[in-house]
Amino acid sequence: MELWILLALQLAATGLGFAYLWRRQRQLSDEVARLRTTLAAAAAERTVQRRRTRGGGAQVDEAQIIPLAAAGGQAEIWRPAEDVGLAEALFSHRETLRGLLLGLIAVAPAFGFFAGVESAAVTAIGLGVALAMTLLGLRQDWQASAWAAAVTAIGWALFGFVSGAAHASPIIYSVFLAFCGAAGLLHAHLRRTPAGAVIALGAAAMALALAGQIGVISAAGAAFGVIVTAAAIVGALSLRLEAMHLAAFGAALIGLFVLSGQNAAAIWFTPAAAWAGAVFLAIAAVRVPQLGARGVAVAGTGALAPLLAAGALHAAQHGLADRYAAAGAFLALAAALAGLIALAASRRANGLAALRATLWVLTIAAFIAASAAILLALPAPFAAPAFAALAFGLAALNTRFTDAAWRAFSCIAALCAGVMAYETAQMLLLETPGWNPWLLIGAGLGLPAALLGASAMFAGRMGAKATAGLQEVLLFALAVAAANLVVRLYFSAGATLLAPIGFVEAGAHVSVWLLASLLIASHARRGAGETRVAAATTLGGLALFSAAFAGVLWLTPFWSAREAVTTAAPIQQAPLGFLAPALFAWAHWVFWRARGSEVRTRVAFAAGGAFSAGYVVLEALRNGELPDWARALLVALALALAVIINFAPGVVGSAPRSYREENFHRHRRRQQSV
Repeated sequence: MELWILLALQLAATGLGFAYLWRRQRQLSDEVARLRTTLAAAAAERTVQRRRTRGGGAQVDEAQIIPLAAAGGQAEIWRPAEDVGLAEALFSHRETLRGLLLGLIAVAPAFGFFAGVESAAVTAIGLGVALAMTLLGLRQDWQASAWAAAVTAIGWALFGFVSGAAHASPIIYSVFLAFCGAAGLLHAHLRRTPAGAVIALGAAAMALALAGQIGVISAAGAAFGVIVTAAAIVGALSLRLEAMHLAAFGAALIGLFVLSGQNAAAIWFTPAAAWAGAVFLAIAAVRVPQLGARGVAVAGTGALAPLLAAGALHAAQHGLADRYAAAGAFLALAAALAGLIALAASRRANGLAALRATLWVLTIAAFIAASAAILLALPAPFAAPAFAALAFGLAALNTRFTDAAWRAFSCIAALCAGVMAYETAQMLLLETPGWNPWLLIGAGLGLPAALLGASAMFAGRMGAKATAGLQEVLLFALAVAAANLVVRLYFSAGATLLAPIGFVEAGAHVSVWLLASLLIASHARRGAGETRVAAATTLGGLALFSAAFAGVLWLTPFWSAREAVTTAAPIQQAPLGFLAPALFAWAHWVFWRARGSEVRTRVAFAAGGAFSAGYVVLEALRNGELPDWARALLVALALALAVIINFAPGVVGSAPRSYREENFHRHRRRQQSV
């Protein structure tokens, strides 16, 4: 009983579909007939007018042309006043006859049930009829049969799936589905009509539904793979069918997801994922060089499919479970995408500029693949120089083939190098076993800093100020961090977790920052000048604030408690924590005074006086041989002098006021304008 109900529903759906097609064909036929008769009447009227103007000659019997009023107030339609035969009337409605014929053929397989034919055979015959209709629709005068084929194919496919015929004979059912899908794709490619795409979509959906129940590694899964592959290829062949290519990409991902939840995934997921990634990458390798800037979608699927496949195989612990194998796969993919960029650019007169968004899509995918390879294969101390080398390579490439994509990803690679350097510093401070601390500093911070410096130099030569500025900031940060780690290792004797930071070590760190600020400011006329001045000012301000905060902590037992713990420190004289910053603060005063920067000169002078007074105060307090009144007098004099000397004449020099603030920046801009 259920079988007959399903058959009735299928017949009803088929009837409704053909009723709609019949009505549509009648409307089109009537409209074409009206247009033809109107054109014929207009031509006859022009002939009459021409003969009247000539005068004489044969005259046209106007009575042979009669007006026929169109229904509903339409324009008049002219027809010859001759009797129309029955054969001609039937011929004028040949579209109707074709629709009726297609409808009868579509439901004809259902009569097999009366002859005792099994439902699997009936379903196969129905799909065969749909296949024949699709191929018939390739003819110019039978294009309407494509929609009839779509209704027939989807109807019989649903009937076979619901009735169980597909499960009983999955091979026959899948073969006919694959042929119907391929024929629909052929029709979509040749005739540019959506009917073929509907047939392919329906066939793929039914194949995937059957594969989800009986297993993707089956005839149904093979049919689904054939349809998806053909759809991806056909969709890439024409920009009008690009949506079909994207649909095939989505269908491939859904198919892999369904397979991942089945028992067969333990064996077959690796080849299936590799197949999907290879298919779309191969399509992109062929079509992207041909399409150029118009191949954004094809480039996106061609790059994303292998990326997702490799990532899924590694995450699911299948074919690329080993981290080095996965890194090799990602590295090979990055090289393939780089080669695709070069191939696509070589076929354009404008080179990389002609690719536009396609270049960005491929570059993003290649960078992700290269980054994944670095992160999987290398630990943080070696990943940092690898990312820095990548930034350097992109900056060098920008000098030969100038493009914003290289500069953007050079900056991103530099930031990644900074993150890996931070991880390296954490490894040193946490005393990670198995790593030499000097190797961590040299490989994880020193080498990346050198590579970023070279990259910033290349970017500065090409006028990329933003790229050069960012990479120089990272260079300064890595160099200063490396110096601070060296200081930390020296004062802690390698036991960074056990030895707390004492006051002398804090002064050494502040001295490193002041020295770095002075060196950066002294080279501000090179590279990204404004960035260097900002970095020098930031480092100097941070150093002065830290030193002042450390000095205020002497009013509390903070440093005295730490001195009792850090008895193994190589330097125990606490006043040196003020002396070293004081010396560098005086050096800053001399430097900025010579360059006429009033604000920086006054700040450096005040800091030098304050740190010097702090040194004198600590020495006086630590010297137990002096009487109390002498120590009190020294402390008072030191603090008073630290305040008074700020009002002495000539502290900021005699440079003109217009030259005092950033005079070297204005000089640099004048040189560039010349």
